[in-house]
Amino acid sequence: MSLKCLAALIPFICFTHVSSKKIPLVIGGVFDIDTKPGDENSASMIPIVRMAIKHVNSCPKTLVDYELQMEVKDVKCQDSDAIYAFTEFIREEKRKIMILGPGCSKSAEPFAKAAPFYNLVQVAMAAVNPALSCAKIFPTFMRTIPPEHFQNQGRVAIVKHFKWRRVAIMRENMDTYQGLSNDLIKRLKKAGIQLASDQAFTGNAELQIEALQAFKKGFYGSKVVWILMAGGYKEQWWGYNDVNCTKEELCKALGNFLSTEALMIGKDNQDTIAGKNIEELRVEYKTELAKTPYKEPSRHAAFAYDAVWTIALTLNESISALQQQNETRNMSLEDFDYTNTAMRKTFMKIAKGLSFQGMSGLVQFYKNSDRLSLLNIDQRQRGVMKRIGTYDMKRKLIVVDRSQTALWEAEKVPACTIKKIFVPRYLPKSMVFAMDGLCALGIIFAAGLFFFNVKYRAVRHIRMSSPNMNNIIIVGCVLIYVSGILFGIDTEIVSKKTHERVCQVIQDYQLIIVVILLLMIDACILSTWQILDPMHTTSKTFPRMIDQDADIALYPYQTLCTSKYESLWTGLLYGYKGFLLLFCTYLAWETRKVHIPALNDSKQIGFAVYNVFIPCVIIIPILNLLSNRSDAVYLLSTLLCIFCTTITQCLIFVPKISTMKRTNGDPSNSKNGSFSTGSSVSSKIYPSLKANSLNNNAEK
Repeated sequence: MSLKCLAALIPFICFTHVSSKKIPLVIGGVFDIDTKPGDENSASMIPIVRMAIKHVNSCPKTLVDYELQMEVKDVKCQDSDAIYAFTEFIREEKRKIMILGPGCSKSAEPFAKAAPFYNLVQVAMAAVNPALSCAKIFPTFMRTIPPEHFQNQGRVAIVKHFKWRRVAIMRENMDTYQGLSNDLIKRLKKAGIQLASDQAFTGNAELQIEALQAFKKGFYGSKVVWILMAGGYKEQWWGYNDVNCTKEELCKALGNFLSTEALMIGKDNQDTIAGKNIEELRVEYKTELAKTPYKEPSRHAAFAYDAVWTIALTLNESISALQQQNETRNMSLEDFDYTNTAMRKTFMKIAKGLSFQGMSGLVQFYKNSDRLSLLNIDQRQRGVMKRIGTYDMKRKLIVVDRSQTALWEAEKVPACTIKKIFVPRYLPKSMVFAMDGLCALGIIFAAGLFFFNVKYRAVRHIRMSSPNMNNIIIVGCVLIYVSGILFGIDTEIVSKKTHERVCQVIQDYQLIIVVILLLMIDACILSTWQILDPMHTTSKTFPRMIDQDADIALYPYQTLCTSKYESLWTGLLYGYKGFLLLFCTYLAWETRKVHIPALNDSKQIGFAVYNVFIPCVIIIPILNLLSNRSDAVYLLSTLLCIFCTTITQCLIFVPKISTMKRTNGDPSNSKNGSFSTGSSVSSKIYPSLKANSLNNNAEK
């Protein structure tokens, strides 16, 4: 490789070279050292910050005539201590050209609010609070760690990558998470992703959201995917026995959860601006850390290292920039004071445009001075966290790791929503054919009775029983058989258009036949119904059936004939026909002992009334209870029509056929022409019949 190529790959090669005549530039180092339990501690960042300052001062191309120095203040991750430390910096004789730190968001905010009034640029290394991104409130605040809400870009990208369309947010009731949640909701809405729920909890989450006790509430499995915030957790944290459930229960509830976290450190063999690769920097950091009381390495050490280089490169490029501006032409870095707004603006402009290879990867900044970085996407697979990809914040895309694919319990990506399939529900063909066959036999039987009634209408025995009325009864029975056949017609047998015509069976030209064959009240009700509330086809849905394995929900439906006020019209028909049935039943019961077979078929008519009344009283309520069972409704309705109609015809015509057969077509030979009465009602109704009968006997 040529020297030119080497120079292109490593633009800054730093050698140990420190001049004793360098001008000191003091930065204020703010760290959280003596913190309370549970607060963020950044003390272990001090060694790597001093290491970075040493590397800057050793680099022959960075701040050649200057030497970075740092004065440390402990702010204890408390806003009150942060305010005190800031005032101490301002009062001290040595001017601070910039502020480095702190590592805690709580203590970073007071510094970020006060720094603009003294034209101080603050570069933090571990403060991730989204609120600090507001440039109007914190115009001189920068950070080398991506803010927490930038991870929402990756979370939304994950949801889109796996084609999930519905998510829920669960968060602790804290201001930091409130802002984070609001940002995520905006991004989800912009991406067209439905927000199912946004729940906050304080302390025990059971009262606010039962889903957090996922195992005990059954909120887990192949249909549920958790996307958790990473960072600050111990390795394999789910194995620690500090909750009221076992490790096995917790692992089962977590499943193959996903997590997002900013890239904490680059690849080991990646060269950095210091002229060393990341592995060399890591080893050196551990060596420096061993010399201090802080033995536990900081997870954010790489961001602290890059924060020092951000300050150094900003100051280095400002040297020439200051000379090119009229307002600062005669100024140098050592001329900075807390009233110099022009230098502060120059620092911020240059810092936002930086781009260098740091310990935490490529360091670049967004327009509001927030860090753009890579976002790690990890998944828990068989009890171990595996990296399945990264999200590039600048290019806004997910880079999938081909060597480590996502793993799911059901061996497929969980479906966010169940696919809805509307399945038409048809009547069983065997049942329809059987009922149609019975109806056809009933029609043939009725036709035979009609032929019998017409052929022997001149015979006295038939003539005395009103053959014309009997013919009307037969025609009515045929219509009932036909209605039984119509019950079985659906869109599987005929087209939807034809089915629509079947629904519209009551039309003007047909009403004439109805008027002739049926009572006027029927014609009035049916015609009024058809005019005011015509029948039409509609789809009735039934309870859905979910196939958990295939992520499919089947929605059975059936095409039916109905109208808007069908229940009102059917109630009216049921009402008056029920009254007629009751009245006829009463008459049949009161005339049950009247027996004049050749005259009025009173006994058979009575039995026919019972035959209709009793089954209707039993079956019609059952049909209403079985409204969701279309096959049962069809079967019972058709059987009711066939049974009642056939029995009625048999009651009326079988005795006549029997009489004609027994008398060889001359019923005058029958001795069954007498009558008997057993009630006062019947004797009152038929007094003239009794007298006529006695006179006839006397003549004989």
